[in-house]
Amino acid sequence: MAKNIILDRVKDHVVPHITEKETIYEMLEALKKLYQHTSVQRRMLLENQLRSYQMKKGELIDTFLGGLNEIRDQLTAIEATPDQESMVRTALNVVSED
Repeated sequence: MAKNIILDRVKDHVVPHITEKETIYEMLEALKKLYQHTSVQRRMLLENQLRSYQMKKGELIDTFLGGLNEIRDQLTAIEATPDQESMVRTALNVVSED
């Protein structure tokens, strides 16, 4: 039953990678290997977004910090939580001269 749930939830191009697996553990390991390279690229993309994240003109500080926290949460989800110093530095870099 669990195998069917997994098969129903994955995208069509992923199905061939997991249908031949005997156990759920093997299916999950195959998925991990398939997406491991992607997670490295994802981490690099998110870290770059964090470094270059800027406040838009007229944007409220709450909205800005919410977006910053969203990037942090996405990094945390792939086990690449940024250090607090990076978060503070990014937040302080948005102080506008206007």
